[in-house]
Amino acid sequence: MHDNSRFLMNSRMLAEKVGGINPMIRDGLASLHSRWRALIMRGAILVGLLTYGLIIDPDTGSGGFPCLWMVCFGFECPGCGLSRAGALLLHGRLKDAACANWVIFPIILWISIDFIKCAIPIFRLIKKNTT
Repeated sequence: MHDNSRFLMNSRMLAEKVGGINPMIRDGLASLHSRWRALIMRGAILVGLLTYGLIIDPDTGSGGFPCLWMVCFGFECPGCGLSRAGALLLHGRLKDAACANWVIFPIILWISIDFIKCAIPIFRLIKKNTT
């Protein structure tokens, strides 16, 4: 037997073994992998937002990106002040954050709920697979 035919035979055997995995387990592992990826992506975005909030001067808002709406049209959009509000929130100044833009609180609540909703199924799958 040539080396190529042996390789093909071994790869077919491996494919049969992998294909022979219980479909529920295979789908569960794929689901766990995609959920981990989503959780890691959300975590990376959260770290980026926290870093951006720490860079901005909370009193003046300097160091952040200018609002394109304000630059183009000359008046504030509903999102103006969110960067400053996030920076004030990171510094523990809740009242000042609410004055900068009160929408920061529903946004933080929404991000927290989304992160928890993404994390709970992962921990359930891990617990189910370890018991």
